[in-house]
Amino acid sequence: MSSHAHPSAGGTPGPSAPTRTTLAVPQRKRGLPPTIAMAFMGAVATGPLAVVTGGVSTIVGTTGVIGLGLIYALVAAALIAFSLASSAVVGHTGIAAGLHTYVARGLGERVGLGVAVLMAVSYTALSAGYYGIIGFEIANQIEENSGRTVPWVMLVVPALVLVGFLGTRSLRTNAIIGTAVLGVLIAAHFLFDLTAVRFPASGGFTAETLDPVTLFTGAVAAAVGFSVTAYPGIETPMAYGGELGATSRQVTNATYIAVVIAGLANVLAAVTVTSALGPQTLADGALTKGSQPVFDFLTVHLGEGAAGLFGLANLVAVFGASLIFHHAASRSIRSLAAAGVLPAGLAKRSARSGAPVTASYLQTGIAAVVLLAFAVAGADPFRTVFIMLSHIGSVGVFLSLVAAAGAVMVFLLRSDSEEGGFLGWEGRLVAAIVAALCVGAVVVSALLETHVRLDVAGSSLVVWVPSVVVIAALLTGVLWPARRRTARSLALDEEDEYATPVSASPALAHLIPGQRTPVDGTPYGPAPTGSYATPPTYRPASAPGGAPSSSPRSGTAQPPIPPRPSQPSAVPAQPGGAPPWGS
Repeated sequence: MSSHAHPSAGGTPGPSAPTRTTLAVPQRKRGLPPTIAMAFMGAVATGPLAVVTGGVSTIVGTTGVIGLGLIYALVAAALIAFSLASSAVVGHTGIAAGLHTYVARGLGERVGLGVAVLMAVSYTALSAGYYGIIGFEIANQIEENSGRTVPWVMLVVPALVLVGFLGTRSLRTNAIIGTAVLGVLIAAHFLFDLTAVRFPASGGFTAETLDPVTLFTGAVAAAVGFSVTAYPGIETPMAYGGELGATSRQVTNATYIAVVIAGLANVLAAVTVTSALGPQTLADGALTKGSQPVFDFLTVHLGEGAAGLFGLANLVAVFGASLIFHHAASRSIRSLAAAGVLPAGLAKRSARSGAPVTASYLQTGIAAVVLLAFAVAGADPFRTVFIMLSHIGSVGVFLSLVAAAGAVMVFLLRSDSEEGGFLGWEGRLVAAIVAALCVGAVVVSALLETHVRLDVAGSSLVVWVPSVVVIAALLTGVLWPARRRTARSLALDEEDEYATPVSASPALAHLIPGQRTPVDGTPYGPAPTGSYATPPTYRPASAPGGAPSSSPRSGTAQPPIPPRPSQPSAVPAQPGGAPPWGS
């Protein structure tokens, strides 16, 4: 850890202040604005078109709960509460490498490593699971049109290779691809919505799925558990901020946007699908589970050509989701390598694109091995591969969100900074509690109703597979031998390629104690007492000479800190702070 002296108002160096090393904001390159890029990639990862094609009909048909739209809305509200709560930690930590860095900030490095391993496993499972849909849909089309049976695992090879190639490209390039995919799935979603409004079932167009009464007509716990698969990916902006040159505010805004897009798309899908196919018909299980009822509906009312285009759009959307989860998985693997848990070679980035190339290759190889194992076992690509892997990945992501919400609570209770904004630190604390309880309830429901999700008997050993995988991944990081770790904390990420003293980056200068947060263009300099943003490590001294002070919330004595630097005329810009990539 280094310290930097700032020039005082009179031009002479002032006393050195304790500084921290964090991710610098790269210089802007050509491409989408960071907020839009992160938000759109997060929205694509949630797979909103999959909710239309098979999510609603499968969940309502299996559980008998017509009020799925209301469940989607409530889960989205809980995730917005999580986004609000996490903004407190994002603003203090800087742009980090994902959820695990914020968990490490609040709950310690051991738990942070556990979440990092869990996220790597979850994202890999989600990315591989979507290949099952690709193989299933293409194999069905080939069999229907030509009568030939082609092994589904052979059909996913081109998608696997293409995702692996794009995984070595820059995030800016992939953000443009993600935006194009989002445009395709919105157009397909809109096409189905218009058709459902124009040709509703015999009962007419209805919003019965939003009626609270309909929550009590079936296995609501199972429906809540099923909803876990509709939102993984909304947290991915927290993993991409550093590479895209985003500020903490842009990361938070991107998360909000991703949640809103996914929430609106899922609720609208529940309304239109139940109206098109008939809510009671779905609840009675009279229709085939999966995507077939939706494609039959489009074929009847729009013709085979339109249904075929809708199916192609669905494949594009599924490919996009797999690609985004591939990026998230490779960056989680890279973070584990940087922390000393995995071989150091996996932490290397491409000098041109900034992508973790070696980690990307490893993720592609793991996905190929998993898919091959399922194929050799004769597993169905949709009912086994996709359902099983997406369930494991979704539960893992939501469990990580619960841990992050808990970390936010600990962080806010230990920190002396008084958060500004509309709700202040108290509002963020309440949001963290609400998010932890609500998202935790979804995780518990998903685990308890695993047999319903996997369509197996409750006594089957297969029911325990998701729980065992998720818990094993979490404990692997938590119990990893301390002697094999680096001394560096995941929360600081000091040796990352982005790393630079925060004084070299004006956009992160608010991380230096005594520096004003530069959100409105005001000159940098010492902030008035009690108004500057500070992580728990730094506590303002209430008496001169570094005398111990008391926390305004806990009332306990705090250790002294070095005095603040004299007011600088400007935060000195240092060359070389931005990474060379971005193309």
